[in-house]
Amino acid sequence: MERGAQMAAGRITRSRFNVASTGVDTNIFTTSVTPKQACAMAIDITLQAGAVLSVAETEGATTVLHQLNSGAALTADHAFSLMGPGMVPGRAYNLRSNTDVGVRSVSLSQVRGGVL
Repeated sequence: MERGAQMAAGRITRSRFNVASTGVDTNIFTTSVTPKQACAMAIDITLQAGAVLSVAETEGATTVLHQLNSGAALTADHAFSLMGPGMVPGRAYNLRSNTDVGVRSVSLSQVRGGVL
């Protein structure tokens, strides 16, 4: 199940819960996040198995992967709160895992106005 919602302090969240399988290097969210203004990115995630998490940043036909957690695999069944790269209007953002892993829960928030 995927949800998008407007929250206080300018936060817009996309989230998923109990996803059986992400696929290898496949977008975790069915639709990418495209900000209307520059903002920071906050990610909260718990995976069912260890995996390296990346932010996929796409502009036109070019996608760049930004590995999170210094490129180290996140520990299975542990909650992580991470900051991603700054988000730029006109670019699309999604999350990817380097392995086919289940997601217990994940949320991606756009944080505006210096409020985290």
